[in-house]
Amino acid sequence: MTPANQQALEALQAYDLAHPPVESVSTQPEFFKIVLTDDSKCPVKLIPNRMSSGDGVAFLDWVNFTIHESTMIDSALEGQCFSDEDFMVSFSRILFKIFGFGLTSRMSTGSDFYQKRWVLGEGFGFVCFGGNNSTVLTKLSGTGCAAALHGWESRLRNFLEYQAVQPRITRLDLAHDVYDGQSYNVDRASSDYDAGLFSSGGRSPNIELRGNWRTPNGKGRTVYVGARSNGKYLRVYEKGRQLGDATSEWVRIEVEIKSIDRVIPFDALVKAGEYLAATYPALNFLSVKQCRIETISRTAKAGYAHTVAWLKHQCGSSLALVAEIEGGADQALDLIKRPIVLKGALLVPSCDTHLVPIHDRERLEHPDMVLPEF
Repeated sequence: MTPANQQALEALQAYDLAHPPVESVSTQPEFFKIVLTDDSKCPVKLIPNRMSSGDGVAFLDWVNFTIHESTMIDSALEGQCFSDEDFMVSFSRILFKIFGFGLTSRMSTGSDFYQKRWVLGEGFGFVCFGGNNSTVLTKLSGTGCAAALHGWESRLRNFLEYQAVQPRITRLDLAHDVYDGQSYNVDRASSDYDAGLFSSGGRSPNIELRGNWRTPNGKGRTVYVGARSNGKYLRVYEKGRQLGDATSEWVRIEVEIKSIDRVIPFDALVKAGEYLAATYPALNFLSVKQCRIETISRTAKAGYAHTVAWLKHQCGSSLALVAEIEGGADQALDLIKRPIVLKGALLVPSCDTHLVPIHDRERLEHPDMVLPEF
């Protein structure tokens, strides 16, 4: 046994003596131990157990959402001119209420087709602003999800559902940890693929196996199903071995969902387990109650085509007459259009930081906006 391994063993024995086992600790530990055999200075690493404040079955490991910039303007201040810094100071206050950290600095470049970008917390993600139809994009990383104050999922859902203007979740990563490797593992994921349990509509998605599958060497294996360019992408991987413990049975199941032909409901923020279980038949075992994010392209497109056909048949000649008199189709549309009401087929169903958020910095001058509570 090498000196590093001996040190790791002694550290583990000391930890076990100080933390005697309790009932069900093997499935829901407060911390999960990782042995780093290649680091003599830190042979043991404690990883906090990642559980959401929602259904307790799964947790969120990445969230992207957009809102309209008018969300940051109080109704009493409409019509006034605001700088980009004013908008970001106001949004930083909102983010601080939700996550426990706000915006801390501005980057020199933009991202994701936005002109400007700010850092969220201590590298917990980014907020992009400028362009893209006056929207604001927030990207909360897995680290940010873990660092946010308990209950942030519910607070974010309430903000998006009741306060934000034009809110939309564009990416959501749902994850579940199996600590003993018994209820699920990479070998079962590979077998489930062969059994058609990751197929949708009779079509088998792409599969990729990474790592040493013929003679596993303790460095970890991964199963990828689908494509990141599509709306749903699965990763099943040996998380513990990825972090350095060659004997760990810790497996993570993670599904990345994007708003490509899908509407990601705000409800998924607080029912991660139900939505994760419904992504593939292979994952049904995670939750008895399941919520599926329906693919909307076929239904919505069919409903739209029917609407266009009906409009042409019933109103085509009248619309052409109005356009001729008013001087164009745009003028005609402005004259007769009503607010959009979707129905039928068209109805688509640790935050402690040493960085001071920008909304707390006295050197920034900004309007004293009173934000509504959520």
